[in-house]
Amino acid sequence: MEASGKNFDQLYADLKLYRQQWDKDFYLKNDPGIAQNWQDPNTDVSDWKTMDIPNLWEDAGLPDHDGSVWFRKEFDLPEGFKTIRSTLPSTSWTTTTSLG
Repeated sequence: MEASGKNFDQLYADLKLYRQQWDKDFYLKNDPGIAQNWQDPNTDVSDWKTMDIPNLWEDAGLPDHDGSVWFRKEFDLPEGFKTIRSTLPSTSWTTTTSLG
């Protein structure tokens, strides 16, 4: 990425494009979660392992891991719960989910 003569907004736009391409070419390439549609709520996750987070992947049982890590969290909403929009931050992605 050439930074010369660009303002912050231009650099940020370049970074976003670079990151999208990098994700496509490297980070998400051959991701089994994407290939197997793990974001589907009906995905069988009974054999998924648990992990204490926040933590370094290496300290949490994934030594030498390079790539994405998929998590699922289930919880019950109280009766009468109203719809909300929630943002769940992570180290590299933010997932926004509508609840209710």
